[in-house]
Amino acid sequence: MSPYAVDNPTGVGVRSTGDEQRFIPTGIQEGTQMAEATVKGFFEGLPGKLNAKPEKVAGMNCVYQFRVTDAAWNVKLTDGKVTVAEGEAASPHCTITIAEADFLDLVSGKLNGQMAFLTGKLKVAGDMGLALKLGSFIG
Repeated sequence: MSPYAVDNPTGVGVRSTGDEQRFIPTGIQEGTQMAEATVKGFFEGLPGKLNAKPEKVAGMNCVYQFRVTDAAWNVKLTDGKVTVAEGEAASPHCTITIAEADFLDLVSGKLNGQMAFLTGKLKVAGDMGLALKLGSFIG
């Protein structure tokens, strides 16, 4: 089966009309990619993604603290290895505070990180340089 389906099945969402065709990842329609559509799903999948491509975090030795609505996650980068834990880190280098809906939009590419920061949707405490590096591996 192709990883993409043309248009929605009858009765699901909005279908295209005329010559227009929309390509929709089939995993999303079937629910197989929905784990990442939650904050917990994103953070649980992050070590596997980044540890498979250590060049994305090579040379980084730091701890990020994410406060997403009422949840807290910390991401530790050490010599190209990534570990993620739920809860507060003892002494993070960079703390990101953001609402859950905005975080999901950010990691899905619907929300630009710089615009989120400038409009107050994303708040940064600590090392601003580390905050700027987030885009290279989080999205």
